[in-house]
Amino acid sequence: MPDWLYRYFGETIKPLITAKDVNDGRRLARPLSFTEDKPHAPATMWIHPPDAVFHLSRGTKLDPTILYRPRVFLWLPHFFVTQLHCPNCKTGVLQKNGALCPRRIIDVHDNFYIVSWAYYCRDSCKHHYAGWSTEILESLPRYLCLAFPAILSQKGGLS
Repeated sequence: MPDWLYRYFGETIKPLITAKDVNDGRRLARPLSFTEDKPHAPATMWIHPPDAVFHLSRGTKLDPTILYRPRVFLWLPHFFVTQLHCPNCKTGVLQKNGALCPRRIIDVHDNFYIVSWAYYCRDSCKHHYAGWSTEILESLPRYLCLAFPAILSQKGGLS
């Protein structure tokens, strides 16, 4: 990934997935795109790049990297279920274990990235899982599993 894309993920996406809950400073807050459900801006797992016209209309110098910002899919299944159970031992509850590097997915018209957390079974079998792993996907309710937008390969994926 180019440096400008790393900066984009660090400055824009990281604060969305690492923000703390105002009521409980230890828990993570749901990203705003998950909670704001308005007719003109429905709740979504997608983060879309801004339209260049807004930057141009402000009279500011256009940063060309704005034109290349990808769509980002926030795959954070722990916000949609009460507990993520370990697919291996079936008794342990998975804990979040840090954000994963974004995973590039090839789409028909362009590319996008999936951002997720790593999870591990702290209390029982000590297994580690990526949020997009097949084991995690198969353990989720069908409605949530069907929302996952890609078929994954060894290092990337297809939409």
